[in-house]
Amino acid sequence: MKIEMKKSTLFLGVILLLLLFCSVFLVGGFCGFAVDQMVTKALTKPTHINSIAMQNQIRTMSELATAKVSYQGMISYEEGKYNFIDKKSYNMIYQSEVKAGVDLSKATVVADEANKKIIVKLPDPEILSVYVDPSQTQFYDEHYSLFNLPDSSTGTDAMQLAEKDSLEHVDEQALLDAAKKQAEDVVSGLVEIGIPEDYTIEFK
Repeated sequence: MKIEMKKSTLFLGVILLLLLFCSVFLVGGFCGFAVDQMVTKALTKPTHINSIAMQNQIRTMSELATAKVSYQGMISYEEGKYNFIDKKSYNMIYQSEVKAGVDLSKATVVADEANKKIIVKLPDPEILSVYVDPSQTQFYDEHYSLFNLPDSSTGTDAMQLAEKDSLEHVDEQALLDAAKKQAEDVVSGLVEIGIPEDYTIEFK
């Protein structure tokens, strides 16, 4: 009698174990299918083009697309005619950074669905700033006179001269071209996310 009860208990345990295994298998299969569907949906390219949304998203990036170049230069300054009376002169070595960029807040996006392309019009790149680092400037061969002594305007004037000298010596066109290329790369990466694979992007 005890042997039969043990066999029945063992048989019942095996049945429960099989049912538990089947349940886990079914739940696991369903979860795997659900995850697969979510991933597929996330990776599937959209079929509808929302050019207004793309344009607004690009415009919120403002002047993100920029390029910059560092420059080290020297300027020589001289004014006045008479030594010790009104003459002032000095030489200055400086380091500057010139930055160019594209104002993406003025970008426009048009979807040409007939030809399967996105037309992006960007404004021309422009010089955004010229920064002369005061901590990297060095004055030498300074000469001042009785009626032309150094004052607070001397440093300001020297910085303005250095900014002008920077723009005269850096390759401005190369810098603008680099800023334009950077802008196109940034916009391309953003637009490609929201268009079908058979679409192309054209810049104007």
